Amino acid sequence: FRNMARNYRMLYERLKTVGKDVEKIVCAGGLARKNPLLLNLIAAEFGLPCGLTPYAEDTLYGLLRIAAGINACS
Repeated sequence: FRNMARNYRMLYERLKTVGKDVEKIVCAGGLARKNPLLLNLIAAEFGLPCGLTPYAEDTLYGLLRIAAGINACS
């Protein structure tokens, strides 16, 4: 899990845009939901709060929003 957290940070560094600060980390999926240790390691690696999406079935919820025509950013 420690290596996974480091890899997430490395990928973030590659993808981040200048001028856009991250305030928190939000994880999705079963692995993060079932392993609080992983969330703690990610939070420590980033130095930011780390939590979970509000829905256990993130994919289904996203598809529901698409089907309903709800903007993904709202």
